[in-house]
Amino acid sequence: MNISIVRAESSHIHDCVSAVIHSEIGRVYGMSEDKMRNTLTRAMDSGEVFVAVDPQNHCLGFIRVALRGAFCRFPYLMLIAVNEACRGQGVGNRLLSFFEEIGFGEADRIFLLVSHFNTGARRLYELLGYKSVGVLPDLVIKGVDEILMMKCRPEELPAV
Repeated sequence: MNISIVRAESSHIHDCVSAVIHSEIGRVYGMSEDKMRNTLTRAMDSGEVFVAVDPQNHCLGFIRVALRGAFCRFPYLMLIAVNEACRGQGVGNRLLSFFEEIGFGEADRIFLLVSHFNTGARRLYELLGYKSVGVLPDLVIKGVDEILMMKCRPEELPAV
């Protein structure tokens, strides 16, 4: 699949909102369309949202990034969502790669949270080298623990 990552524009808002609302996170957290639209509009205005698009500029998924969002120092992936029809096609991997590119351009560590019930996402993050560094019980909703994950910039290999 030919995917480009670009800064989100207002024309992408509907697809971004839909990706979140129709995800496991959206269902568990009970996110309303209006609240998500308002949150993402503000984030887009701040330049925090990047979208994966196909050659026709259709939004396939997105990430929301705070470059100093973890401990006021490290890049933090605030949200990632892929449109239902595009899941399992590498869109999430491409978005994560982009986050790592910009994140490691800023710091030697990057962070994200994953809900304890989101085992598929956690497995993907672990395969990509993220390590669990802590659990935040009942962070947003009682009974839902958030797992803090960190990835360190890969060291450059010495020349042979």
